[in-house]
Amino acid sequence: MKRRIAIWVIGGIGDGDFSQGYPMLEKIVERLCDNFEVIVYSNHPPNADYQNDRIPLKFPPRFIKSGKIGWLYLLYLFLLDNQKKRFDCVITFWGYPAGFFAALITKVFGIPSIVNVLGADSSGIESINYGIFHRRFPRAIANWSYTNCTVLLAVSEFQANRLKYFGITRDICTIPWGADASMYPFAEKQKSEVLQVIHVGHINPVKDQCTLLRAFAIIRRNRPAKLKIFGTDTMRGAIHRFCNELEIQEDVEFYNIVLYNEMPGHYEQADVMLHSSLSEAQCMALTEAAACGVLMAGTRVGILHDLGNEYGVVVDVGDHEGLANGVLSCIDNPEECRRRIENARVWSEQHDLEWTVKQLSTLLQDI
Repeated sequence: MKRRIAIWVIGGIGDGDFSQGYPMLEKIVERLCDNFEVIVYSNHPPNADYQNDRIPLKFPPRFIKSGKIGWLYLLYLFLLDNQKKRFDCVITFWGYPAGFFAALITKVFGIPSIVNVLGADSSGIESINYGIFHRRFPRAIANWSYTNCTVLLAVSEFQANRLKYFGITRDICTIPWGADASMYPFAEKQKSEVLQVIHVGHINPVKDQCTLLRAFAIIRRNRPAKLKIFGTDTMRGAIHRFCNELEIQEDVEFYNIVLYNEMPGHYEQADVMLHSSLSEAQCMALTEAAACGVLMAGTRVGILHDLGNEYGVVVDVGDHEGLANGVLSCIDNPEECRRRIENARVWSEQHDLEWTVKQLSTLLQDI
């Protein structure tokens, strides 16, 4: 008999551009639905045109605009479902605020819970108002939730270390999210005169695209190069204007969100994935790029912190000169570049989407 699992999420399933939400989250949930009897409770409703018969999805009525009321409504639905047939486990993706309800359910009903932290729920950067751990009330709620859930789960050792830095003293499991191997095949890159650089991430302060552009400006001065940036602009054109200040606008193309199924084609054309974030839980864009044979280059956060320079070019946060010079040095040494790309490919194959689902399924079976 399949175990009965309640999955709690903020959103990320069927919402956003093209109703594609957070694509990797949906892929993982779909596969868990194959292995378990699942009900998904989402605080954010999917788009009206969204349909996925594989995922049993419950959410607040669309007229409820308050997030707090939405969570209470989900708790009410959960209690009704649990009364009909008791759940064996609760798992949340994102730890705040969903993790609070998972820990509360564990305390009140004795149902084991897994809280999977994914990003801002494990960070706190006051200077850019990012994350929850620089704010007193969310930090207190997160501390209680992360301490009282049955299993606290991170997607990178970097993320687990940040939680310990913020005072979480308990054991933390780590399961990275792998790329879909059927969607992101590895391909050898053909040497070209123009270096093709790609960056995938919403334009916002935590991604620190100023460092990205400074690094690209140095790369461009040393060899012909083009940069494509994919992501929604939340900074009202500030990064576009910075391109003009650096006089690199002719070689930088900005794209908004594109269909997730189109991204493998863009990775196929890219030589280098450039990432300059101040903080990352893991970074699926880098993980998917590595699967496709794109050289990873970026700051020592998320998956690049865990893997290190044997798998790409890794520098300290804000070090645009080190990032640029590291990329140039690696590209100018084809054998070394190939070795790092190969290391990343092997890691990606060993930790693909199916591996991730297997790890999560084992955890859900054994808890």
